[in-house]
Amino acid sequence: MPRLGEKTVIVTGAGRGYGRSFAEAAAREGARVVLVSRTLSECAEVARRLSDAGAAALPLQADIANEDDVSRMVDAALSKFGTIDVLVNNAGYPGSAQDLTEISLEEWRQTFSVNVHGPFLCTRAVLGHMYGRRSGHIVNVTSGTSAWPRHRHFRSVPYTVTKAAIDGFSWTLSVRCEPHGVKVNAFIPGLAETRLLADMPKGFLSGKRCQTVEHVQEPFIDLLTADYPSGEPFDALKWLGSRGLLEKYTYVHE
Repeated sequence: MPRLGEKTVIVTGAGRGYGRSFAEAAAREGARVVLVSRTLSECAEVARRLSDAGAAALPLQADIANEDDVSRMVDAALSKFGTIDVLVNNAGYPGSAQDLTEISLEEWRQTFSVNVHGPFLCTRAVLGHMYGRRSGHIVNVTSGTSAWPRHRHFRSVPYTVTKAAIDGFSWTLSVRCEPHGVKVNAFIPGLAETRLLADMPKGFLSGKRCQTVEHVQEPFIDLLTADYPSGEPFDALKWLGSRGLLEKYTYVHE
């Protein structure tokens, strides 16, 4: 039986990469999926494929750093499907890979605008609905570069700092949401060569163990359907490793 039947899942940054993978996994489990991106054509293509496979999918254009866009996104999801059960704050901005001395204040602010302010706006917009139903799940996609013990191998200072902020956001929000029946988890995906790494320094991934974007699907569904504690970070690679599945999705980058 589909494990997410009759549930509505919003995925931001759903047109490609991890976002597309999250949306595909949720749809296969019977969820009604709202696919959000600044580029409507990408979400529309994913939605078309999901619809052709029998899933209910709604593509939406929205800039998650824009308060009015976020409000319209939530209104459209509720108008179409009636409920919002899961919000996946996946959309991200890569941040500059330059030395800090070369990063402008505008670039720094843009990274925070998408990676921190965006999840805040999206979460705030759905919480009233979730509180009213005393049910819901917020999943904030973070990064292993901000996890403890600290990694020395990271591409971007502003990006990594924003993910550390998301870790704090996820924990504090889980405490505040607990009395309202809403779960919150930070999701640590792993290392995949997505468009987010388009400006990575030459040789950044050389010799590194990487994963395909599909590796997040099984852990993601387990997070949504198993009795995993709210507030605890969810590490996709550890989940796969504990089940002997990690090598299935892993390769060494040339």
